[in-house]
Amino acid sequence: MEYLQNIDLSKIRSLCLQKKREFIFNYCLFEQLKDKQLKQKKSQTIDYEEDDDISKLEKFIKLLNSDNQKIFFNNFIYNNPESEWYLVYWSKNAYYKKLNYIVNLFIDFINQ
Repeated sequence: MEYLQNIDLSKIRSLCLQKKREFIFNYCLFEQLKDKQLKQKKSQTIDYEEDDDISKLEKFIKLLNSDNQKIFFNNFIYNNPESEWYLVYWSKNAYYKKLNYIVNLFIDFINQ
């Protein structure tokens, strides 16, 4: 949670969508790096068990339905270079409604 120590999450909710996306992308990157580092350290110990090591990011992703997971992964985990990848699945309007919903849901989730 070090990434969130100096950030007022209530103010993030009032930012524009692009700034929220930037924040979530950076948060996901930080969590992935932290998770990798933790797994490396634990793999070096003898009594390592993986079953209880679910990050907050993984918990959030598991809560999403398949459409929302696809949007979250393509925007924040894989960072899809194809800017209009979503048009294969949804209209631009439907995509941005879903994206806005996911972004706000994520901010609320990490704020808990």
